[in-house]
Order: sequence, then structure tokens, then C-alpha cells
Amino acid sequence: PYLYYNLGEIENLLGDANAAIAAFSQSIEKGIDHEATYVVLIDLLRATGREEEALAWKNRYIDQTTTSP
Repeated sequence: PYLYYNLGEIENLLGDANAAIAAFSQSIEKGIDHEATYVVLIDLLRATGREEEALAWKNRYIDQTTTSP
């Protein structure tokens, strides 16, 4: 998951929001466990006008944090 996170950071720095979104999404799917990934992903989705997806990821993060032991 950290390789995808790093790829997302690079793509974001290069200005390719769609590639960054894909990479950050993959890092979460692969099990990355830090809030920063969700924050960056949600911010990128909102910046590209994908508010519904941003809300879905936000809700997923909230569900994960409230159901974790």
C-alpha cells in the first residue's frame, strides 16, 4: 500500500490528479492505515468536481474509524 501512496504523491506533484486519485485509492484498498491518505484523496476528488465520490470515501473512513477495535 505504501508504494501506491508514494506513487499518488508523485502523480499529485506532477499535476495528474486522476492518476493520483487512482493511486491513493489503491493504497487504501491494499490496506494503508493512516488518515493522511484519505484526506489527500478526498481533497483531490473535491478539487476535480467529484463530490459524491469524496463523500463516499469520507463515509468509508468514518465507518472504518468507528468500527475499529
